[in-house]
Amino acid sequence: MNKYQIILDEERLNRLENPFFMRYANGEEIDFDSEGIGFMLSRRIQEVPGFLKNALEERGETAEYCGIIMGPMTDGDDLIWLDEGLVDVYVMDTRTIITYKEFYELSLQIAEKALEAMTVFQLKGKGKVDDKWEDDIRKYIPLLKEKLALYI
Repeated sequence: MNKYQIILDEERLNRLENPFFMRYANGEEIDFDSEGIGFMLSRRIQEVPGFLKNALEERGETAEYCGIIMGPMTDGDDLIWLDEGLVDVYVMDTRTIITYKEFYELSLQIAEKALEAMTVFQLKGKGKVDDKWEDDIRKYIPLLKEKLALYI
């Protein structure tokens, strides 16, 4: 089981167009000032399919001072910055290193919670998401499960 749990938050949806909040699976709050893992949830709800596509293609992503780097990452032949099978999720100087397994578990949670948010918060009826958005996420869920099975 992943040590992180994604939950829905209507206030965040209204304020940031992002319905996700993360805590530790045991219910404790995460100190996002000391962990970079929050970047996993930093996109608007409309951007979730793009994130899932990148995850499946094992492509990292970067924004101004934050991002996701998927290992291995080396500097030439000598220096290893990030080992194979690890993912670095960072915001400025805060980093969280997780395994590919944890990364795909979180990506799957994001996909499933996005569909739940669509229903609970009536996002299609409000014009926040459309049929293509839903179809893309539904298409990615079994692919994420296949990817996750490689690391179990």
